[in-house]
Formats: sequence, C-alpha cells, structure tokens
Amino acid sequence: MDAGASVRFQREKTAFVVFRGVSQRDIADVRSLASDLVTLWWNDAWDGSLLAVTSVVSASGGTVLSAAAAGASAELKVSATAGVAGALGVADLALDASVVRRNALGAEWTGTGVTPFYQVVRLRQNWLGKVEAKYAPRQPGRGAQPSGLPPLVTEEIQDDPGAVLDSVDEGEQLPFASSGNG
Repeated sequence: MDAGASVRFQREKTAFVVFRGVSQRDIADVRSLASDLVTLWWNDAWDGSLLAVTSVVSASGGTVLSAAAAGASAELKVSATAGVAGALGVADLALDASVVRRNALGAEWTGTGVTPFYQVVRLRQNWLGKVEAKYAPRQPGRGAQPSGLPPLVTEEIQDDPGAVLDSVDEGEQLPFASSGNG
C-alpha cells in the first residue's frame, strides 16, 4: 500500500525541506589537516586550488521542494516499503518519497543516502603567496623523502590554522550528493 501527501505553497520562493536520520562527522584536528595540506603543497603534491571537506552532514533520506510561484503545489507518494505504518507524518516524506504531480515548482529533489550539507576549505591564496615570496624558490626534497616545511611556517600553522585555511563560499560548492532520484 502507498501513502501520500500534498504540499501547497502560499508564496513564491519558499521551500519545503525534510531530512531523516541526520548525522554529522567532522575532522577533529584541523591543525593537522592544515599542516598536511601545506606540506603536500610545499612538496608539489597538492594544487593550491584544490578543496578539502572538513565536515559532512548526511541523512538516510530527504525531500526538498521549492516554489517558483505563489500557489505552487506537489503531491508526494511514499511506498509502504519505506516503513510507513499508520498515519503519515511530515518526517515520513523523507523516506523514499517521489513527486507524482507538480505545479509551478522551482526545485524538486528526493533521495536516499544523501549528503545535504558539508563544509569545504582550501588553502588561503594570499597566505600561500606570502610563503612563496619569503621562501621561494622551494627546495626540492632529497631522494625519496619530501622536504620539510620551514619551522616558522609550521609554527604559524599550529598557532592559527584559520590563517592558512579559507572556508569556501556556497557558490563554489557542489549541490547535494545523493544516490537517489536527484
């Protein structure tokens, strides 16, 4: 047996968002991450334009709908295999839901095993420029071993990893990652 729900939007540019089974994992030692990334960069094993993920919020399922116009609507179906028993609750719309009818929706997304939010950082370009200016040219490693960072650079990273790592703004990040209906 299938269950369903209807979502109606009174105003444009509004959203209906529901996630279920939410958990978060963070990098515990940001100083070590900053040091590792700078060491890789120093040894030409990390491109300064690359990004690193420091925090991930994942969910067992989710549904996101947005209205492109006032009066937008959607009808959702949730299959009985999603574990819905009895009355349908709002949180159940995050379980393997699908949109079966739509009117004036701006965005429509459903999925399982999703990563809706994450934090991304990169090495600060102005900081790297200062290090380049002070220590250029970088000395190649001897043999198979990479060369170590100058002690003052290591000390600066340990004192203030925020001076080395820069949070990436939303516009540069990827949209939701999902194994579902995206």
